[in-house]
Amino acid sequence: MTYYAILKAARNQDETALKSALSTTLIDISKPGKCEYTAVAHLAWENNTESVAFLLKHGANKNHAAYGAALGGHHQQVKHLIKQGANINWIAQGAAQGGSHKYTEFLRKKEGASINHIAAAAALAGYVNYAEFLRKEEGASSNWIAAGAARGGDTEYAEFLRKKEDADINWIALGAAQGDHVNYAEFLLNKGANIDTTAQGAAECGNQKYAESLRKNQNANINYIALGAAAGGHRDEAESWRKKDADIDWIAQGAAHGGHCDYADFLRENNADIDIIAKTAAEAGHNVYAESLRKQGANIGDIAFYAAMGEHRQYAEFLHKEGADIKWIAYGLIHGEGNQVDSEKSAFQFLVHIKNETFRDELIRALARHDDLSGDIKQQLPSIQKRITHVYQFKNKYDLKLSQAIAIQQQRMSPSFLLLLLMPTLLQDKLNEQDNSIRRPALDLSTATIIMRFIYPLRAAELQHINFQLVRFYLQRSITQYCTPPSVEALSLNSSVPPHNETAQNFQLSIQTQNPEAFFTSCREVVKHTKNQDDDTKGDDPFIQSVFRAIKRNAT
Repeated sequence: MTYYAILKAARNQDETALKSALSTTLIDISKPGKCEYTAVAHLAWENNTESVAFLLKHGANKNHAAYGAALGGHHQQVKHLIKQGANINWIAQGAAQGGSHKYTEFLRKKEGASINHIAAAAALAGYVNYAEFLRKEEGASSNWIAAGAARGGDTEYAEFLRKKEDADINWIALGAAQGDHVNYAEFLLNKGANIDTTAQGAAECGNQKYAESLRKNQNANINYIALGAAAGGHRDEAESWRKKDADIDWIAQGAAHGGHCDYADFLRENNADIDIIAKTAAEAGHNVYAESLRKQGANIGDIAFYAAMGEHRQYAEFLHKEGADIKWIAYGLIHGEGNQVDSEKSAFQFLVHIKNETFRDELIRALARHDDLSGDIKQQLPSIQKRITHVYQFKNKYDLKLSQAIAIQQQRMSPSFLLLLLMPTLLQDKLNEQDNSIRRPALDLSTATIIMRFIYPLRAAELQHINFQLVRFYLQRSITQYCTPPSVEALSLNSSVPPHNETAQNFQLSIQTQNPEAFFTSCREVVKHTKNQDDDTKGDDPFIQSVFRAIKRNAT
């Protein structure tokens, strides 16, 4: 098998063996039954950097390598490949499929990775809860997720999305065929799925026998099969279809989609259309190759349109800076198969993560002017833009993460959590106006205990965002500094309040990290005990003990 021959040659750094293997196939041929899982992806998953470098030197696609590195959780290797031009969506797919969902969310929220690429990869790997979160809460497309589930063999989840969430049967059949799940693909064909795209998926995963049976027995279109074969890196099969009069532009489209740049260039030399190749490369996230073709004369408008269709936001934004008309990007968003702007939720989620305010506002105006955008979404765009403005104002004012600001704006975050997020700002030391070397807590005892009363109702899902050590230090210091609640006027005017001596580092040394439930119990106990300072019942809770040690110090 040529995939295994390439893998072996790379492990042994054997150029002769690699050359022999490449005489009949492409360097990024997919592993049998696994679309887009190439030799370089597997070696990157292993973190075999020497073998990865060997294949990259001989033309392997950096996106496949980055996908494999992210799949294996090798973030240093990923960073190295990003510098070489690897596409963020390929990386996010690998991270989602590999279970690195914290990293995936970072890529989505900070680096602009596509939610649909992520959700599909999560479903493919069986991370149903994560995929459902992205679908229900963040607006990810049911079609993408169902296709991923089918490709991964999770027919139960795919069927749920088809029957209950109207996922497109053709997407699901394509995914089933790409994953080599022939029985499920046949079931879907009997339900009315498209024969051509199913045959395409079969050819892409290397099941040429099934693809050929669909052509012979059910008249599957030869061009779809040739496209699939080229996309999967099966050059001999693609060439055999070309000799049988398959359209060269379809084959070139498949080669570009799979990132097989050398083969696409070969087909271009044989009169394949450069614009078709360039826009397909852009849609699939092969930005470096698309850029090389743009510089050779490929149409920038087509490339921008397909980059937006493929949900490669960073590249679309770059092309706009290079002169692409914003209307083509808007057009690509509207007609993209990921439903990026077909509902208020999906439009908000897509637009809010565009950090460049100028580009975002220009894109919103272009969408509002576009005839193909639904009237309902057009009417909601001013509201969406206003919400996004509020999110960024809130984020910048209180130094919050974008995800936190979004959750607050959408009222998905409780007031108690908001209060806790703002603690570092609310409890900052106040400088003594007469002597700025003296610092004192910003809150008095009464205010601090009231704040703690608000902390109790937090939901478990919110707790992971809290820096408990920092918050506990601020609360403890404010309470213990003011054993007797002064008036607000005295707090603001009295310059003789003694400065605190216990630093955050001292506090962290004396109190080990507790779990959230124990922390809230401590808060309740502190509230109770500070109402009656003669009560010495402190138990063995370190937070309470620290509070009362400080009370005792101040009393003496």
